[in-house]
Amino acid sequence: MRIALTIVLLIAGLCASTQTLLSEIDFYSIDEMQWSAFADERYEQYYDQERNVNTFRQEFFRPWGAKRDAEAIIKKWCAMPENLPCYHHTLRAYDDEDLRLLSDRLARVSTVGRNALITDNSSLRSMPSDAKCLKRIHRAGELFPFDYFQESGLWLATPIHVIAETDDGLWLLVDSHCGVGWIPSRDAAYLEDLQEDLVLRAELSICTEDDLITRTERGVYELHIGTILPSHQGQVMLPYRNGSGFLSFDPVTLDQDIESFPLSFTEKNVKMILSRLHGELYGWGGNAGGRDCSSTLKDYFACFGIWIPRNSYAQAQSARVIELAGDQEAKHQQITEEAIPFLSTIYKKGHIVLYGGKSDQGIALAFHNTWALKVWHKDKSLLKVSKRSAELGTFGFHADGDKPGWVQSRIPIGAAVITRIDPGEAFSRKRKIQAEDFLDRYLYLTHHGIR
Repeated sequence: MRIALTIVLLIAGLCASTQTLLSEIDFYSIDEMQWSAFADERYEQYYDQERNVNTFRQEFFRPWGAKRDAEAIIKKWCAMPENLPCYHHTLRAYDDEDLRLLSDRLARVSTVGRNALITDNSSLRSMPSDAKCLKRIHRAGELFPFDYFQESGLWLATPIHVIAETDDGLWLLVDSHCGVGWIPSRDAAYLEDLQEDLVLRAELSICTEDDLITRTERGVYELHIGTILPSHQGQVMLPYRNGSGFLSFDPVTLDQDIESFPLSFTEKNVKMILSRLHGELYGWGGNAGGRDCSSTLKDYFACFGIWIPRNSYAQAQSARVIELAGDQEAKHQQITEEAIPFLSTIYKKGHIVLYGGKSDQGIALAFHNTWALKVWHKDKSLLKVSKRSAELGTFGFHADGDKPGWVQSRIPIGAAVITRIDPGEAFSRKRKIQAEDFLDRYLYLTHHGIR
């Protein structure tokens, strides 16, 4: 579902006669980003650089050749979580029986040490369980989609190394380019040596469309932007788990939305990818098949052969980093003067955005996938805030001990959007409401994919 429809329905549904706080956030279209940058001599050297695809391939296939201390990894990832309590999706707290079942599974694992491929879009979990782990359920900004057992999504054909398996055969402890964690065993298949060599030597293709459904005699495959596939003689090799539980390939000719990897970093291609990511729904850690802020940027950059890590802080530290300093005005000036549109990211703790240049009106823009905007209400009682939540279009609230006299809440966004680099900058100050100041919290400006 695209963001324009989401916003219209949300505003109309919450209050037909009163504008919600969401309507006070400035949202922009893809066309309003600074596409003139591609004709600007200042940026030409960065856009025209030949990407080092070998570096990308090495990182993507790293799990197959990495040296690791399997015993230490198993010990770490088979330990019970310390930061309990957890709550189920029903908001029932984990009880002794829940913890016993989880502990029993973690206590019974066997070492494997084999390479494999993801054969169905999967979720990387911190625990071998599909159960949700919600926390701080009484605070604003928590509950769904913040499942703290969720680490990341893993797209079809992702290379993994299987470190261990639970004795019931249901879960695999794996190393992937997104990190270590547990996946359902049904989502992967082991490779034979010849298959591994075939994949490593194969040309690569990349999917440039989301929710691309491909039906073959073997089954149905769902592809997403950023899915990287081996290809041979004009056909992509779709991996699947055969009846024996091992890997087989389904060779398919796909004429649309599958391109040779990587795409050239041109205005046309950048605009295509961002247009297709724009409006895609938020999914923290890949929850429910969605993307969060960092996975959105990871898939975006992957299309152009630019490797970045999975999590926002690691992304901010992964390339040419510039520390942002000073007050909001100084940071704004530093960003607009030094950032490279479509290649620079801006990081604050817990969130990262892509710099989209300036609009024709001179507004500095950010492309990002975000769950909500943090706001504070001056009302003295939670009761007053709760009564106004439908009118204002906010959800969740709690008294903020760090801001005495204010109640913290959220304005839901829940999708990939284009806003000002400080989304709350144009926020109305007429009410006793304040929005989070992104500029005050921005820490790093990072240039990606440049030498």
